[in-house]
Amino acid sequence: MLFAEVVGLGYETFYMVENHTNQLDHSNVYQHGVFSNDYFQAEIESNGSITVKEHTSNKVFPHLNIFEESGNAGDEYDFSPPREDVIITTRDSEPEILVVHNGPLFATVKIGHIIKVPVDTDVNKRSKKKESVIIETFVTVKRHEDRIDIKTVIHNTVKNHRIRALFETGVVTNTHKADQQFGVIRRDNLLPQVDYWEKEQWEEKYYPIYPHQKYVDVSDGEKGLSVLNKGLPQYEILDGNTPTIALTLLCGTDYMGKQDLIHRPGRRSGLHVETPDSSLLGRYEMEYSFIPHSGNEAEAEIGLKADEYTASMVAVQINEPSDTQRFSDKNSFFELDHPFMAISAVKKCENDDNVIIRIYNTTDKEIPFVHAQINGKFFKKAELADLNEKPLSGDETADKFQFHKDTMVITNIKENEIINIKLSRV
Repeated sequence: MLFAEVVGLGYETFYMVENHTNQLDHSNVYQHGVFSNDYFQAEIESNGSITVKEHTSNKVFPHLNIFEESGNAGDEYDFSPPREDVIITTRDSEPEILVVHNGPLFATVKIGHIIKVPVDTDVNKRSKKKESVIIETFVTVKRHEDRIDIKTVIHNTVKNHRIRALFETGVVTNTHKADQQFGVIRRDNLLPQVDYWEKEQWEEKYYPIYPHQKYVDVSDGEKGLSVLNKGLPQYEILDGNTPTIALTLLCGTDYMGKQDLIHRPGRRSGLHVETPDSSLLGRYEMEYSFIPHSGNEAEAEIGLKADEYTASMVAVQINEPSDTQRFSDKNSFFELDHPFMAISAVKKCENDDNVIIRIYNTTDKEIPFVHAQINGKFFKKAELADLNEKPLSGDETADKFQFHKDTMVITNIKENEIINIKLSRV
């Protein structure tokens, strides 16, 4: 494994030198049941959960990545529990814990749970017959990363149920933040509508199962916990003002639409058609990560780190090129210098050969100004454009955008604001 910093949108060449001695700390990352790196200590408990002590705040986060399994009597449109649910967790599990890899740069530990769960669920109850579901978790800690990366493999043998990963934050707050397509949104942990939806005869229960893109964060301004994900778009906040983040890993159902659900009485939302593939039987693999941090999510640069996690750098091995094919060892064509700004797209324009770079503010605060640098060998002109990739007029951008000698300055970027930059060769 190689840890490298590459500037901007570009590349850097690294040479492997035989018999060259490096100056790395040669102690292993995982020792005596504890991961240790530059940012935290993380211990795998006997039940397979993780306890983390973050170095800067000295905050201890126990009971992380506990699995919860419950019934799902809902359909393709809504989750709904049975009237008599059976909820199973790994709090009292006795998993098999094995070291898969242990070295000075990273360590990986495998945690294997076997849980007995009801084979099916209907609107009234869960079945008495049970089957084994295997949950294998691979926990990886890198010496120079402040994340704890998790890959979980579920061997699913039952229908109409849900499996979630729980992260008890231990933080006292009544709100949390989650990212959306272009920015971040603050949400309440408790929704008062949960208490009176039936009394007022609402169509269905309104409760905090939310969508998100790459992360959800709970913080009190001094310390916090972020859960990042790759393609797991649903979460719920449990336990009110001492929130637990519940990340949905798997949620199976056998019909497109059902009627007379607990949380959606009466009508059905779709056709009463069997959807056997939606039972999600078989082997499923998912990846997510979490970051304990000091300060709030903006100060911890969670937006940028979530981007780096979901769209990591790519390494390519190349042969020694000829002199006519040789590139410089290091190059970049666009650099953005602000930790609160993220790049969401780099693409060729739809109707010409120019390039669009789309950036956005990852926080819920206005950013006074941002500097960006382009490589003058590649591009001669930069201008702001709308989402149709049409350049904005000078009058529209005079107070917003300046470009001179390969450097651009963009000012007063509002929360969740999208900026389109059009780069031209001529």
